[in-house]
Amino acid sequence: MERKLKVGDIVYGTVSGIQRYGVFVELDHGYQGLIHISEAKNGYVKNLHQIVHVGDRVRVMIIDINEYNQKISLSLRVLEQKNKSSILSGNRPKNLNKESRKKTFFTNHRSNIGFSTIKNELPYWIEEAKEKISKKK
Repeated sequence: MERKLKVGDIVYGTVSGIQRYGVFVELDHGYQGLIHISEAKNGYVKNLHQIVHVGDRVRVMIIDINEYNQKISLSLRVLEQKNKSSILSGNRPKNLNKESRKKTFFTNHRSNIGFSTIKNELPYWIEEAKEKISKKK
C-alpha cells in the first residue's frame, strides 16, 4: 500500500464522488485523486454522470502530484488518446502529442504524497476537535 506514485503512472481506482468540476477517485494504493472535468474525455463534457458513476472502477494516469497541498491530478483523457493512437497505428504509441510532451510537472518522489482518505484522517480530526473543546472549558 505504501507504493510511491509518480507522474506518468497508470493506476486503478474506484470513483468515490462526482462534482460539477471533476471526479474523485480513491486509488488502490490508499491515495485519493481528482479527475478534472477537462481531463475526463476529449471534447465538451456537459455532465460527468454520463461518463462515470460512483463505485465504478477506472484506469487513470497520474498527470500531476502537488507536493505542497498533497493533491494528485488524474486523467482519463490521456489514456483515451493513447488507445486511439494504438488502434490507428496498430501498435503502442512511443510519444504523446506535442501538447502533452510540453507539460512538465514537479514531483518529489521521496515524500509520501497524495490525499489521505477520510477514514485515515478521521481519528486525527476527532482528537483535534476534543482538544479545542477542552480548551474552551
